[in-house]
Amino acid sequence: MVPAHGSMEYLAIFLDWMSKLRWAVVWSKQPDWWMLVISGAGIIYAIRPGELYQFWFLRVLALGLSVPLFLMLNLALVGSHLEAGEFRANVLDIGQGTAVLIETANKKLLYDTGPIQGMKDDAGRRVILPHLRGRGIDQIDRMGLLAIVIAITLEVRLHC
Repeated sequence: MVPAHGSMEYLAIFLDWMSKLRWAVVWSKQPDWWMLVISGAGIIYAIRPGELYQFWFLRVLALGLSVPLFLMLNLALVGSHLEAGEFRANVLDIGQGTAVLIETANKKLLYDTGPIQGMKDDAGRRVILPHLRGRGIDQIDRMGLLAIVIAITLEVRLHC
């Protein structure tokens, strides 16, 4: 029992050290539906029951169908591109109001990110940042006055 506890102790120390590295967490946009279907089919084929030695090469190729999920190719292959003159407005409920993210063909605008109420209740970290990361947005071109204060805590690049 003692060796198992000791090895888990060292594993926890190692994982804590690894979690502090810059590349420990990679944020990407949510994959498109077709990419999930293709990678899901590849994974199902790869783990299906049957002889491993007989069709191992086909199983490895099937796992290759899930590679685009990890290579960020989904950002370049398909995007929800807007034409000139079009816009998309996302209204986010942040508790004591709403935040509005307006996307045009060339700009991303964020208005009213809400107040910071203490160290644990930050609407920006709780609602807005996960939405931006899920959409693959890592820079905001313009922000409302209160939103500029929040941007510093959200680690989002501003181009005002």
